[in-house]
Amino acid sequence: MIVTIISCNKVDDKVNENQIKNRTFLFYGNSEIEPFYIDFKDSTYYFIDNEGNKPKEMPWKFVDYDNSNFILFNNNVFGIKKDSIEKYFLKNISTNEQSFKILEQKPKWKKSILYGEWIDEKYNSIEMEYIPIPPPTLNTENNKKIWPPKFIIKKDTIYYEFLNFRSKSKYIISNSNNFILLKLETVISFNNNHFLWEIYEVNDSLLKIKSKKYDEYNTSGDYFEEEVIELRKNGR
Repeated sequence: MIVTIISCNKVDDKVNENQIKNRTFLFYGNSEIEPFYIDFKDSTYYFIDNEGNKPKEMPWKFVDYDNSNFILFNNNVFGIKKDSIEKYFLKNISTNEQSFKILEQKPKWKKSILYGEWIDEKYNSIEMEYIPIPPPTLNTENNKKIWPPKFIIKKDTIYYEFLNFRSKSKYIISNSNNFILLKLETVISFNNNHFLWEIYEVNDSLLKIKSKKYDEYNTSGDYFEEEVIELRKNGR
């Protein structure tokens, strides 16, 4: 995992902090490390991999010194220079061994298109009396039964409703608008939580996501599963 990035560039290749900050990048081109994403905020970043690890927030810092640029992630130092208009090249100047190409992931849709009520297509054609899993027994104070199950996405919170079960989670969305970091409980297992959604298709009526979930009580510490979820906008 990368902890520090530092960037050295010639004057003609200078990298501006605003070209990195509040943007999402794909890191690739290293034969020993699987491609991964880093979502840069103002002073922190989220590391998003494909191996089931929960994204963590960590600090970073951009430094411009003596016509060279530097981005600091903990203990490692990487030089950075422009490879093209949207691509950059990073090299660990501490070891001269680790290098990456990085490509900005620009938003393909506006965040606001996600807002609204989304019905889980998996259950849409199933009558409530033929539910294929045991009905939820928690939150029995909710007398109103919601069917089919749905997700309600608002500006900073996602709600989940399944019969009389309710849950919600604050969320963080990547600058590319295709990753959502959350902790949302579901009814299949009450300690089984969605922790990352990757959105790969969305329009006014359809939302397709790949969800990663983990069991926080699993003793092995490495349990997670992926599920593709297809949602339909309520009323569409």
